[in-house]
Amino acid sequence: MKRLTFTLGTLLTGAALAQPLASPAQQSPSDQVRVTAFPKGIFQLRQGRLIKRVDLQNALPGCTTGGYDISDPNSPPTGGAYDSDPSFVTGGAAQTRVIDLVRKNGWWYLTFQAGLGSSCNVQGLCGAGTALSLVWLKLDARLRPVAQQVEPVNECFTETVLTGWEKASSSDNGNPDDVDLEMVGGVLDITYQQSDFVAQTQTDSRLIYRHARPELGLQISSKRVPLK
Repeated sequence: MKRLTFTLGTLLTGAALAQPLASPAQQSPSDQVRVTAFPKGIFQLRQGRLIKRVDLQNALPGCTTGGYDISDPNSPPTGGAYDSDPSFVTGGAAQTRVIDLVRKNGWWYLTFQAGLGSSCNVQGLCGAGTALSLVWLKLDARLRPVAQQVEPVNECFTETVLTGWEKASSSDNGNPDDVDLEMVGGVLDITYQQSDFVAQTQTDSRLIYRHARPELGLQISSKRVPLK
């Protein structure tokens, strides 16, 4: 079963976001479009003086508002605290790594990985886990998103586990919670599975992205099999 889903991103305008909470993406110095992550699922795209922001909060799994430690009285839950006092917030901006950036036929195609803590409560269920997603954006010449894909590939709450990826130059030591996904020969090829312990099934998925055909987005094939 192949799945290719596009959803229009939300373009943000208005006041600048707080710089101390910004997290610049890991990317090539030659990339013309620079990516910076902010809390609440906001990603800033910059090309020279041109700046646009995209809101992916509703698409990304994980804690986008910042984590808290329930055992620490000086670290209150971020519900409401973020808006009143950003100093209470720990993190919230995704750890972002640009995998590919292509200019083709007047469009920009941007592919990156975004990692967040699975839970805002670091002492709670999945508090130590990482929610890792792949993001693909199609942008016009003004960096406005016209299509997007967000695919979670490693996420504790949904029992999704990254099972296969190229480790040609990464130092992740086989740990899916700490991995730099990358293309090999111009192709990103990964596998992951989602377990359903109630139905006793698992969904095995393979995701392929090709630098030569960025307009195809994240090509995903999946099959459901008995839980192993």
